[in-house]
Amino acid sequence: MQKRDRNQNLQPQKLSVAGFTLIEQLIIMLILASLSAIAAPGWITFLKIRQLNTAQERTIQVMRKAQSTAIRQKVDWQASFQQVNDEIRWAVHPVTTNPANAVWQTLTPQVMIDPASTLSLTNNIWQVRFTHRGHVSGRLGKLTFFATNQKAKRCVVVSTLLGSIRKGQETVTNGTVTCN
Repeated sequence: MQKRDRNQNLQPQKLSVAGFTLIEQLIIMLILASLSAIAAPGWITFLKIRQLNTAQERTIQVMRKAQSTAIRQKVDWQASFQQVNDEIRWAVHPVTTNPANAVWQTLTPQVMIDPASTLSLTNNIWQVRFTHRGHVSGRLGKLTFFATNQKAKRCVVVSTLLGSIRKGQETVTNGTVTCN
């Protein structure tokens, strides 16, 4: 048997150096960049469609809030919507309240109101009024939304004098996107 020197175990051992070469790292980054370039437009479209759907859902909630408040308080109420720069704002208030004095809240960012919306428009404010019975007072119509740089549209339709509120469906006719 050979005797081992005690100091022999204390000497540093040679470590093997492992890793990727610069070329391998560049290839991986090139693949990731290509995949990102392919996926990014789809992801952006998904996010904008999601914002449109959110605006549509929140608009229905706002209109129903005005309708239920009118019934509960037995006073005519309205839901008002306005486009201020790149932002849609909404307010629910009694018909007797001047919309300028109402409490306005932001609907959804990066969504715009389509000028072709057919709800009652007064002083750049789209509005739907409900009587103390929850019926629509005034003009029926739709409020249509679009996202910037997108053809997709979503709308909320006030379709009967009884106060029926529904989601509109997007249709494409001869390359033109409308909402009914």
